[in-house]
Amino acid sequence: VGETGQYGKVWLTYNLKIDNPTNPNQGSFTGRATAIDGEGNRNGASRQGVWERKGGMMHFKSLDDVSDGNQYLCLTAINLIDDSLEMKFYSVK
Repeated sequence: VGETGQYGKVWLTYNLKIDNPTNPNQGSFTGRATAIDGEGNRNGASRQGVWERKGGMMHFKSLDDVSDGNQYLCLTAINLIDDSLEMKFYSVK
């Protein structure tokens, strides 16, 4: 759960898959995002991409298709040690 400027409060899911059993620190994922803004408007997104773990950091590169018609490349870094998260969005439309 986190706050974004445009979409408000956002909840995320990540369904990780290890595609190559010889490398358990990377793979693909699918997921969902649900957001509620300050006026109660809801948006959702399907998310799919690849992930990699380096030590205590998880890195995700995803393509997100949002219910408002926007599409984004999203780069996410999650610190597994202190539970912090950073996301950067780039419009692909």
